[in-house]
Amino acid sequence: MVSPQSTQEAATSLPAVVEKWVLDQEVSFLVEEVIAAVGAAGLGREELARRLAAHPGIARVGEKHHTPRTVAHRASFVVRLMLEEREGRFLVPGHRLFPFCPLDGPPLDLTLHFLNRTISGVEETEVSPTTLTLATRLLDPKDQPDGGEAAFVYDWSRSPGAGPLPTELKFSCVDFQRRRYVVEPHGPVSPSDWQKARSVFVEELIFLLQSPPPGPVFAARQMLHVVASAFEKGWTLPVGPLGPLLVQDDRVDVSVVSGRTAFILAGADARSVPRDEGLDSVLNGFLRDAEGDLKLGPTMRGSVGRYSWDRTRLLLSADVTAGDYWPLRAALDLSQLSTEFRSHCTCREFHEKDLCKHGVLLLRELINHVQTPGSEIGDRVREDLSRPSWARALASLDPVLRDAAPPPAPAEVHRVTWRLKRSGGVLQVEPYVQKLQPSGSWTRGRVLRPDRLADGEEPSATEADLRAAEALEGSIHYGRRNRGDAFDALQRLIGHPHLRWEDDLDQAVRVEMGTLRLRFDVLDDGGLVPVVSAGGVELDAGDSWYAGVDGFVVFDPGAHRVVLALAARPVQQIVVILVAGRSVFPPEARAEIVARLPGLEAALPVDLPAELAGEEVPGDTRILVRLAPVASSGLVASIRLRPLAGGPLVAPGEPPERVSDITGGKRVCVKRRLADEAERAKGLGEALGLTARPTVAPMSWVLESDDDALDLVASLQDEKWKDLVVEWDDAARKMLLSREATPKDLRVAVQDAQDWFGIDGELEIDGTVVPLAQVIQALREGRRYIPVTGGVWVRISKLFQDRLREMGDLLQIDRGKLRIGPEAAPLLREAVREIGLTKACRAWEAFLDRFDRAMKIEPKPPKGFKAEFRPYQLEGYRWLSRLAAWGVGGILADDMGLGKTVQALALLLDRAKDGPALVVAPTSVSSNWIAEARRFAPKLRPVLYRETDRAAEPDEIKNGDLVVVSYAMAMRDVERLAKVKWGTLVLDEAQFVKNSQTKTAQAIRQIAAGWRVALTGTPIENHLGDLWSLFRAISPGLFGSWERFRERFAAPIERDHDPRRREALARLVRPFVLRRTKDQVLQDLPERTEIRLDAELSPEARTLYDQARLAALAKLTTKEADEDQRFQVLAALTRLRQLACHPRLVLPETKAASAKLELFLETVDELRDEGHRALVFSQFTSLLALVREALDALGVKYQYLDGSTPAAKRDLAIQAFQRGEGDLFLISLKAGGTGLNLTAADYVIHLDPWWNPAVEDQATNRAHRIGQTKPVTVYRIVATGTIEEKILSLHASKRDLVEGVLDGADQAGKLSTDELIALIREG
Repeated sequence: MVSPQSTQEAATSLPAVVEKWVLDQEVSFLVEEVIAAVGAAGLGREELARRLAAHPGIARVGEKHHTPRTVAHRASFVVRLMLEEREGRFLVPGHRLFPFCPLDGPPLDLTLHFLNRTISGVEETEVSPTTLTLATRLLDPKDQPDGGEAAFVYDWSRSPGAGPLPTELKFSCVDFQRRRYVVEPHGPVSPSDWQKARSVFVEELIFLLQSPPPGPVFAARQMLHVVASAFEKGWTLPVGPLGPLLVQDDRVDVSVVSGRTAFILAGADARSVPRDEGLDSVLNGFLRDAEGDLKLGPTMRGSVGRYSWDRTRLLLSADVTAGDYWPLRAALDLSQLSTEFRSHCTCREFHEKDLCKHGVLLLRELINHVQTPGSEIGDRVREDLSRPSWARALASLDPVLRDAAPPPAPAEVHRVTWRLKRSGGVLQVEPYVQKLQPSGSWTRGRVLRPDRLADGEEPSATEADLRAAEALEGSIHYGRRNRGDAFDALQRLIGHPHLRWEDDLDQAVRVEMGTLRLRFDVLDDGGLVPVVSAGGVELDAGDSWYAGVDGFVVFDPGAHRVVLALAARPVQQIVVILVAGRSVFPPEARAEIVARLPGLEAALPVDLPAELAGEEVPGDTRILVRLAPVASSGLVASIRLRPLAGGPLVAPGEPPERVSDITGGKRVCVKRRLADEAERAKGLGEALGLTARPTVAPMSWVLESDDDALDLVASLQDEKWKDLVVEWDDAARKMLLSREATPKDLRVAVQDAQDWFGIDGELEIDGTVVPLAQVIQALREGRRYIPVTGGVWVRISKLFQDRLREMGDLLQIDRGKLRIGPEAAPLLREAVREIGLTKACRAWEAFLDRFDRAMKIEPKPPKGFKAEFRPYQLEGYRWLSRLAAWGVGGILADDMGLGKTVQALALLLDRAKDGPALVVAPTSVSSNWIAEARRFAPKLRPVLYRETDRAAEPDEIKNGDLVVVSYAMAMRDVERLAKVKWGTLVLDEAQFVKNSQTKTAQAIRQIAAGWRVALTGTPIENHLGDLWSLFRAISPGLFGSWERFRERFAAPIERDHDPRRREALARLVRPFVLRRTKDQVLQDLPERTEIRLDAELSPEARTLYDQARLAALAKLTTKEADEDQRFQVLAALTRLRQLACHPRLVLPETKAASAKLELFLETVDELRDEGHRALVFSQFTSLLALVREALDALGVKYQYLDGSTPAAKRDLAIQAFQRGEGDLFLISLKAGGTGLNLTAADYVIHLDPWWNPAVEDQATNRAHRIGQTKPVTVYRIVATGTIEEKILSLHASKRDLVEGVLDGADQAGKLSTDELIALIREG
């Protein structure tokens, strides 16, 4: 005999293949994904969803399902250790590891990697009952220890390091299948972070207890629901410590429900007690003193029970056993805790010493309780110790006064409930509002009018209540209110926790969706009985179902559920006729039934017995594709069969097994091979790419976008599918494809406009005209088809799409009109070369003629130019000359040290007749421009524009003058400089204007010039916004607005790593950027070797570094992402980088040594002994100060330069070093990283890495440049195990940002705040 319990388990269990699949998933999943992967095993979607939601190892949140494996792979979690665990260096496995490991028992089989040791499984050791109870209280009773002192633990007592374990440990799952976790110390959670976590997880638990999910109820599964709900609401931090969080709230209690430990609602709402970190410290101090006086070690064991707390006298007493035959009563007097610690005991030892081991054990257990949130004793002690004596007295009076007074009425709590009432064939769904009574039960409630509920008059109503009330609101006809439809209301109450039968208010009722089916049962005499079912429930002739407007409501009281089955009015009439009439058809009526079967089968699924289906004939096994366009966008594609000609369509592999129809006046049927159909349909679905789409019904998928739908339509027109039948559903929206558009169908005309050229264009296909702007916009939006009239879509060939996208990269859309900047005109001409322009204005032709003439010139260096060009420099000069002749600005982006200045000077000399030249350069290289001009272009008149010695008035500046001004001075005197008609403007080290929003960049754009050029070895330092900003300063018409550039290029390249967009940007900028690297053009330049020197932090420095890193993480990882957080993250990173260099940069008084400084001094000794000289770079002038201090003590001679060095002293220091004065040149990275020529050095030492490797490369090239005759060696000193290693790894990972955009070295990308925090976490 089968027990009711086993029958119930069978009805709710998952099929083995489904259960294995869902429990193997590492990310949350939907029901549709389960069905698509392994099918529903014959259950149907609704039944499968119900069983998934009721599974003991699954939590359903909304439509997503989570398991311990999915949550373990999504986030790490935190476990708080108790005092005994920390001192004994072990962990008791219990509920604190849930729900991040399997929930079916204590987690005894984990593999933990911690403290350079791997522990697999547990060992047995002695543990006090208190620690054991607190660690396992949420396990099921059968899994809780039996109260003895021996227990299984994860033991680290033999691992390296003699100190106690940290207070908190963070666990990260690396292999759930093998139960492998990485464990690391976790900084203590701050009170504010604790409250934030508590507000999230406890509130999720309260909601869960108020609306419990289906399935078994036990604490581990409840914790799984809580964590999954928090994840779906955006929780991203490590979870926990979860156990203390959940048991701390007074609204929650723990009890045994049906033999399993579970959270329950306690009813009362009390505040939690904040943790007092000072109390922990004081108690631990007294414990150390007492253990020292008695010479007791941490191995002493005992047990404590029967606690009693006197809040008036602040006296804690308990029964303590410590190797005694019976327990002794000990007490702790905490009334004078600020000055002394006193204990009491009945043992002899206490009377002799005023101190005993029983008091020490009781003190240990008190510390354990105080440090465990949720401990009743700990909370009471902490709360009362934080109160003054008068507050404790008042609190002690409260229970006495409560006993003397009548119980107060509870606060009013209301809820909306719904009741189902069946009366005379009418189904009523009525809302009620209930009130919580003092006894904890609810009143019977009062009925609510649906219209008033829908209007929001009941504050306790939920969103589901309001939607259901709207369905019942109905209408008013001749002054009488008509009730709305119960079917519609029940649809909106699916999942509602408070739906009840009118005659059983204690039993909740759930609402599910089901499908109508008709079958015919054969009686012994050959008669037929029609049976209609919905969701597995048969409709009888009584009142077990109700017909609504949109379908049937079927009652299943035994399962406490209501099944809703959608049915149109004709189908409802069929069901009523067959069921309500209790029809039993005799054998002689068979022919009549058979004659009507086609109509029945067209209305709803019909399962027929073999003898009724008719003569079996061969069926049509061809699979067809049926397309049904969706009104908004996309279509539903279904794979179907029509086994009988003219018969109904069926889904392959889906019942019924027999399909029948009348052919030639007789009944025939086809017996289908469901498995074969399913296999062939699956293969077709995969070939068409449908199986990866969302499923809406068996063998039906939705293609949500029109482009995806039209791709399918186009693929079905391929030759290989010529034998496949394609049917279209009758729909108002058509999806017809035109012939493929080619470049021959395009017409383009150019019109003259101020500062721009206007572009008119159109695409003409078979008499249908599409504006070119519409085509370009559609392609920019990622669409591949263009809609026109009559449901026709224009299909564009792949090659033509590429050509149109090239045009789109050049064109800008302004108010529906196309325009193009003059700079891009030759590129557009190239893009439409195959097409040809239908019409072009004279200005367009003249501009392109000017371009053609400019590109043909081969100028020689101007007369009076004194430098001997290298071949690549001559080509650079000619390239600049062509751009100038064309009248378009550009960027000379040669590698550092290749002579950009000398190439620019040649052009300035050639253009001297066109007006004075203005060179804007950093202060550090301004004097170099004056010197180089006098040396190589003596006919120019160089003037250094300074604040104290300014150039002549604007009208006195003449042709041939070369004014050199710093960026700061240009910003300050922009109005004065803007009055001059400059022939040429040169921006040297142009990365100074990489941020277009700065005042410097804005000032540069106000200075007019006949032609502009930018010189920089790093046109992109951080992100593509740098490139846009440079072109805005020299050639603003090329890219247009920042919004357009970001949409078209920056976001797709940087965020999406789109290679096509990167190639498009490269194609656009290639004519305007010239970049050569040393490897390409200087075969005679000496070799450069880069070597990393590792410095291992001293133990003292390592401790300081790790403390700063953990403190930063604890502060930053829970802060909301905003600009203030980014500033704090950057400040924390700077602090860590300084600690990695030298602890004194952060803590001036510390005695901790710097391993990096010691390694540097050793390296300097070696270099000096071998006769080498070095440039030493650091971004921290404070570190350079410490280096100078050490070098002075050793008597090492050096030169020094930073941002505060005056220009005159800067030049003297450079000249002195080049003459041989000093073995080292100490330079701050930003002040001396550009524009300097220091080829006297053959070694470069970087004391600390900078985020952007291009900046370091610039600094290195002060020595590795033209004029260097010795091989150059570059040392990077790196503090191992610090954030510096992470920065070096970013040098490589971020360099691919603009690969292919510029020829030459790649650059570094901008880091997000999350990436910066990750650096702190990992560094």
